[in-house]
Amino acid sequence: AQQSCLLMSLIGLLGVLRIEAGTCGPDRVRRRIQDALRYVDQHLFDSSFGALDLAGRLHISRRRLDELFVGALGKPVAPYIWERRLHFAGAVLRDPAQHHRSITDIALSHGFDDVAHFARAFKRRFSVTARDWRAGSGREA
Repeated sequence: AQQSCLLMSLIGLLGVLRIEAGTCGPDRVRRRIQDALRYVDQHLFDSSFGALDLAGRLHISRRRLDELFVGALGKPVAPYIWERRLHFAGAVLRDPAQHHRSITDIALSHGFDDVAHFARAFKRRFSVTARDWRAGSGREA
């Protein structure tokens, strides 16, 4: 990050590129993370959305995106996205008003395009099956 800021500053001194104040500091990183989290929430339930899409949206590499997420949230972007999807699916499974919906429907509407993968990820995250979760077993989402 320091090398990137130094290079950007040198380019700015040469007059090739106008560098705005604060473009390399913590405020810029904080803004990028906030933009990223907002974008994730807007596209969370789109099964084709992933870390590469987010990196492209922010005009940074996937590796840099993971570095930002690990620094700010303690985990890379892909696990963060899956965790958010599972959290929301778990809340819907527990919602009595949603008991008419099948587990498959809930999985598919929360960004999972493979129900078997959803089932495995759900059990790994909550230590119970989605069916048992719906019945009230396990800890809260």
